[in-house]
Amino acid sequence: MRYVINKTPAASSHQVMGKPTHDPSPWVVLNPPAAAYPLDLHGAIPSIDDVNYAAARAGTGRWLYDPVWGLGQAAVGQSTFINFYGDQVWYCNETFLSFGSPPAASATLRIFMMSVQTGEDPAVLDQSFTLEVREYDFGATLESGDWAAGANLGSYTLLGSMFIPTSVPAGWYEVSLTAASTHLILCSDRHRSGTAPVLGTPDEWINITDAELVV
Repeated sequence: MRYVINKTPAASSHQVMGKPTHDPSPWVVLNPPAAAYPLDLHGAIPSIDDVNYAAARAGTGRWLYDPVWGLGQAAVGQSTFINFYGDQVWYCNETFLSFGSPPAASATLRIFMMSVQTGEDPAVLDQSFTLEVREYDFGATLESGDWAAGANLGSYTLLGSMFIPTSVPAGWYEVSLTAASTHLILCSDRHRSGTAPVLGTPDEWINITDAELVV
C-alpha cells in the first residue's frame, strides 16, 4: 500500500483547548502502487536483404534470423550499408515482448534503450524515427515465422508511440499505452510506411536491453 502523512487530524467530539482527546492515525491510505510485470518472453527478429529494401521489409529476403536478445542484437528500426562485396544491404528490425496477465487497462511500457554501438552514450542516429508499440499476439513461443511484414504492421492496434531523436542517452524510457496487452511488437514508423534508409543517413535504429509493463 502507499501512504502519506495526514497533517489534518480527524475531528473529535471531545476537545480540550483545541486538541483532540485521542491521537488519530497519522497515515491515510491512498491508491495502491502500480504493479510491474516483467518480461515473460522477448526477442528481436532482423530481416536482411542484399538485393532490395522491399524484400527486407517484407521478411522475404536472403536472411530472416531466429529471435535474438542482448546488447547489439535486440533493436527497433532500420539501417543500410555497403558490404565487403560492394552490395548494398538493408536491415529491418522488429522487437517482440510478452508479459504476464495484467488487467485490461491503460499501462506504461518501460524500456531500457542504449546505443547500437557498445560504449557509445548517447546513441547517435543518422535519422530520427517514431517507435511504435502495437498489439501483436505471436503466441506462446517466438520464432522467425512470427516476423510481421512491414506492409501489415499498420493493421495491428497501435497502443502507444515515442519519438526517437538522433541523440539518445542510455536509460529507461516510458511509453504510455492505451491498453495493457500481454503481447507487443515494437517497430519503426518508417519501416511500417516503407520509407527506406539511405546510405547518406544509414542508421535509424536503437538497441533495447530490458523492458517491463507497469499498470
